[in-house]
Amino acid sequence: MRYRTDSCHGKSVAALLVGLFISVCAQHPIEAVDCQADANLSLSFIQTGSVLRSEQQHQRDIKPNEGQHTDLRTTVLCHIGKTGGTSFRETVKSLIDPEKAIFANGHQGAYDHLHACQQELSDKFVFFARAPVHRFVSGWISRYRMGEPDYFTPWFPYELLAFWRFHSPNDLAEALSSSNANRQAAAKLAMNSIYHVKWSITDYWGGMDNFAKCANSPFFVGRFEFLDEDYRSLLRKMSSYGELLPDSEPFPDLPEDHETPAKYDGWRYLSSTAIENLQIWYHDDYVLASELGKLEYLPINYSSYIMEYDKQHGEQIGVQVWTFRTPYILAFGACVFLLGITGLVYVGNKAVRKESYVESGCQVVAFCLVLAMLALLVPIFLTD
Repeated sequence: MRYRTDSCHGKSVAALLVGLFISVCAQHPIEAVDCQADANLSLSFIQTGSVLRSEQQHQRDIKPNEGQHTDLRTTVLCHIGKTGGTSFRETVKSLIDPEKAIFANGHQGAYDHLHACQQELSDKFVFFARAPVHRFVSGWISRYRMGEPDYFTPWFPYELLAFWRFHSPNDLAEALSSSNANRQAAAKLAMNSIYHVKWSITDYWGGMDNFAKCANSPFFVGRFEFLDEDYRSLLRKMSSYGELLPDSEPFPDLPEDHETPAKYDGWRYLSSTAIENLQIWYHDDYVLASELGKLEYLPINYSSYIMEYDKQHGEQIGVQVWTFRTPYILAFGACVFLLGITGLVYVGNKAVRKESYVESGCQVVAFCLVLAMLALLVPIFLTD
């Protein structure tokens, strides 16, 4: 069973913006949450190397076989959100032969390609998997930061509402089983509204039924937890299939500059209740990982590995919201909104009533708002 509900569009963005700023920044300045970074985890799976590729998988990945590249098919590299695709794309795009391999156009392009796999039977797909609960936390933090530092994508209306209501990943995940029906419904709506969070890896494929009909479509499936290793395995396979440009070797290292600042680590904490709720919510992703293991695209025990790995989320520590850029962006947006309202009042007064005190008041308010906006530029540029 999965917690699911349909999302819809709602009320004024401007009203939510002001309300969110007041709620998150004034009422909730410090959130007592999280943990250790993922790199500090010490699991027996990693220590024993039990999720490394088998020799059979390794040989299959680097040697051309009956699926060898022909002019009749294209390898499509699909960037599923929060699986390391940004750094991968930046590194690989200059290595691939565009006549034989292409990148899907962003997350939506990956979603569309994988959904349409039955209509694109001549295509083969590359994508990376990731432990679902860790991917959820990473997606939540990424959208709280509005996609920075690589992108800047302001919140959509229902994302505003989600971050207004739930102030940490743990807060949202725990609410999925809340005894309060309204809070539980709000949590389900938020899960279906926050970008990266709302699409599981199985959702990218259009569900397990659609994947089952395209089970021969993957060209290579990598693991985010072993990104460097699988990145090189993929390039070796693409090179053996003639899909890389000449002189592409030695392969460059993946960049390390896409990591989330350590000050956000406090939001990586999840309680046992939150983890249980999320493992139910993303249940199909564990099933997909299991199926990929049976089909030998992934190690057979990768599904059990990520199930255990997702239960490791450290101890609670605090996060200092005022050291983040987002509250200042929200404050700047609120000032812009109020400045627009002030301008409308000023213009309306000039056109109708022509009261001098209203005109003077609008000028004073506008001046103060402009000063506030200028002051807010300082922390916006100094924080991350």
